Amino acid sequence: MTGPNETTAFWNVKKGVVWNDLNYTKLLYITKDENTLAFFQRFDRIIINGKPWEVVAYNENYGTTSSNNNTGIIRVALKETYTSTDQQIKEFNEKQATIESVILGPDVVSPYDENIVYEVKNAAVADWEVSLTEGAAGQLSDYVSYTIDGNKLTLSVVTTKAYRKGFNIKYGDLVKHITIKSL
Repeated sequence: MTGPNETTAFWNVKKGVVWNDLNYTKLLYITKDENTLAFFQRFDRIIINGKPWEVVAYNENYGTTSSNNNTGIIRVALKETYTSTDQQIKEFNEKQATIESVILGPDVVSPYDENIVYEVKNAAVADWEVSLTEGAAGQLSDYVSYTIDGNKLTLSVVTTKAYRKGFNIKYGDLVKHITIKSL
């Protein structure tokens, strides 16, 4: 493989829009066989060292002679290309899936605690939900009040009593169980 050999980028300007041309000075030399002949086609995209390249041209007879038509190498001319937004989103979601998502904040709070912050790390955007556990007496507002700002939930305890059954904070599929301890 050779290239890229560019030392400068060529910039274009038209009607106030500025862009630079993608380069295509990378050449790939590969052994000619039925697999490589089938693999490389014009406009195909390949990844080399984690970067996308597009096949602009290939010469399947490079290095052949009249006596050895079936041997030799293929020369593939590649140009720099981009990944599609869909591909970038897919890669981002796969990366996020490998990182554990979590709600950060205390599991146990005390009566009259104020401005307790819960924050989500490594999770896709979702809605917050605060709810009492099943079989709980009263309303959520009897125990806590809260505000939401993006991926942060700020909680204040309004009750004077312990509440061991607790309540749940949900962010998408993430759930954190919170209990109120006695003073």
